[in-house]
Amino acid sequence: MRITLASGCSPSDRGFVGVTNPLPPLDSSLLPPGSPTSGLACQYYGLNGTPFALEQRSVMDSAAANAFATSVGRLQLGHLDDQVVNCPSGGGSATVVALDYPNGQTIDLWMATTGCANTSNGYISASGAPSV
Repeated sequence: MRITLASGCSPSDRGFVGVTNPLPPLDSSLLPPGSPTSGLACQYYGLNGTPFALEQRSVMDSAAANAFATSVGRLQLGHLDDQVVNCPSGGGSATVVALDYPNGQTIDLWMATTGCANTSNGYISASGAPSV
């Protein structure tokens, strides 16, 4: 999935499993350096409510976008090797966030918010999903 503030939220996330972002790949951090100027969060139901439909749309001003980006920056990148992980049942709900940067770049994040919560930019992932 790819969203921007200009395009808005997709009415459904059915069939999507993540986001795409422009090159060059962000493969060493979830977000580029710098402070976003604004953001858009699109929350989707998953299997509950109206399956895969847009549940809520939130626009973030500069302060909210920066606070969210700071929370994303605290997530630990990496994965567990040779460990068994048990996750609670997930209903498939997801949140997609688009952050606009001063250079005109928009970066999307996909956050699985149930089960084993994780955040991905389409190149790398981190455990956990910050609140929007």
